[in-house]
Amino acid sequence: MTSIKAKNALPALIASIGAFAAVLTLEMVIVFAAELHPRGPGWLVLPTIISIWVWRRVRATEQELTLGTIRARIESLNREGRFKLLFLISWVAAYLGYWIIEQPWGYRIRIDDIILFLFWLIVPPAAALLAYKAVRWAMAGDS
Repeated sequence: MTSIKAKNALPALIASIGAFAAVLTLEMVIVFAAELHPRGPGWLVLPTIISIWVWRRVRATEQELTLGTIRARIESLNREGRFKLLFLISWVAAYLGYWIIEQPWGYRIRIDDIILFLFWLIVPPAAALLAYKAVRWAMAGDS
């Protein structure tokens, strides 16, 4: 019988490669947007550390990671969890759609624009979810 850690080897490999590629891409966008010239292999340190961390986290999970288990986790969410998930997915899709279609910064993006992009991608949904939690807490009363 194979252990859970052995079964999670392929998802861990895929996740760690994806993390490495995502962090490396973000670094390259920042470096080329700021017109910096990296010297040596130091710019590979952060993506490597993050990919190792992702590898260990995925391998350490107690449940086998497959599309079926991920789907089962999503289906087991309660009403509030599904609402939050739908809200976040629709926010990211709408914001990325706007960014791709309108191209507000043109084809060459500067570092200031990347920071502004990340701010509007993360802060409004986080603020909305915090406001939602605050309203739910205020409406709960003294039960």
